[in-house]
Amino acid sequence: MSLKLLNTFIILLIALQSNSQQVKFHQEWLDNPAKYSSEIEDVFTGDTLRAFQKEEYKTFTILENGYAKSQIKNTADWKGIPSGFYADTIIFVYTQYPKNINFWLTNYHTLLAQRLKNLFKLSSDLNNEHTVYKILLQTDCDTDDEAKKMFHGIAIHLAPIKSEFAKQQENIIKQQVYDDSLKNTKHSDQNTIATRKINSFIANNGGITDSVVYKIFSRHPEWDNCLVIMDWTGSMYPYGAQAVLWHSLNLKQSGIKYFVFFNDGNMEKRKKIGKTRGVYFEKAENINKIIGLLSKVKAKGNGGDPEENDVEAILKGIQKYPDFKNLILIADNNSCMRDYCLTKYIKVPVKVVLCGTYSGINPQYINLAYKTKGSIHTIEDDISDFYNRTNTDATFMIDGSEYRYDARRDLFEYLTKPDKDDPHFCEPFYKKKKCKCENLNY
Repeated sequence: MSLKLLNTFIILLIALQSNSQQVKFHQEWLDNPAKYSSEIEDVFTGDTLRAFQKEEYKTFTILENGYAKSQIKNTADWKGIPSGFYADTIIFVYTQYPKNINFWLTNYHTLLAQRLKNLFKLSSDLNNEHTVYKILLQTDCDTDDEAKKMFHGIAIHLAPIKSEFAKQQENIIKQQVYDDSLKNTKHSDQNTIATRKINSFIANNGGITDSVVYKIFSRHPEWDNCLVIMDWTGSMYPYGAQAVLWHSLNLKQSGIKYFVFFNDGNMEKRKKIGKTRGVYFEKAENINKIIGLLSKVKAKGNGGDPEENDVEAILKGIQKYPDFKNLILIADNNSCMRDYCLTKYIKVPVKVVLCGTYSGINPQYINLAYKTKGSIHTIEDDISDFYNRTNTDATFMIDGSEYRYDARRDLFEYLTKPDKDDPHFCEPFYKKKKCKCENLNY
């Protein structure tokens, strides 16, 4: 073989390798969904919500199928995947009607397989091993007519392909978790089993795509005697579970003493400030009970609304476990606190660990930290100098977003206020009538 021909062969081989990717759904599965139903289901994570609202998914491409249909009605809305991006999350939206899937008139697995086929006709790159696939079941329907009026389709979110540096940083965290697991294996078989269960829970709920919580706890070994309050709704499962994982891997050094999980009311439709409920408690010393609680609170529901009952959970956690030193809130940056007006009853600093800050820090959490003399913690930064910024009219930057302090309202806000459809638009929750938390002695 000539040198020129050899070089051509090598170039072609490299091109083929670089363009190849592993798929999550094999064609044989999609052609035989009854036979491979368990394999298809294992790819998906599942969750419930009251009703899917398109306006809450502005960063997604929304493709509509219709009730019990598999064809995509609005294929023109799909603009393809730009260079340097990939689909990091794809959500299939159904209604949970009838409540028992065995009574569905349309075969669930056949419908899902056909919807996948039609999706991959738009772009085979959507069948990607790096994509997280989710199924959302809407629950706010009790009749066939109500179910037909709800949205049924697919939501696709694109994200930049990570640079080699970002991948290296993420691999360092994963390697650290793995190394820590090996260390603990030598000391406690029981703890090894617990760690495996937590890792399994995380893997089944989207995996660690953002190690913010693990990273923050790792860089703050000085946090001791901690009361950890965590949002346990929807996309927050992999984040909150990182705190449990970190605790499991560092039992002797961990400063976590208590866990509080909240799910914004166990899917109750009518929610009152301070009486939303869905708050669960467990001492950190019993790791097996904590692991059991992860699934229990999830099974009770994910709240169903964009806003959450963070402050109610904080106040009830303080009352349940008053002998703590550090209070840590693991919060969804892209949800408002429905009960922010209860902040006046918090008499201790709140360390706010924020998840999902890719589009700027939600000012409502800055105000929670400011009002309680606490702090904000992101994957890269620890921010606690809000008090120094109240003496000037100057604007300032945090993580690429511009903020200002409004002296009249005694609140921090974006320099450019978000519109009403933005998940960071939390104005309706700053002032509420009848703002009091039940069964609490202030």
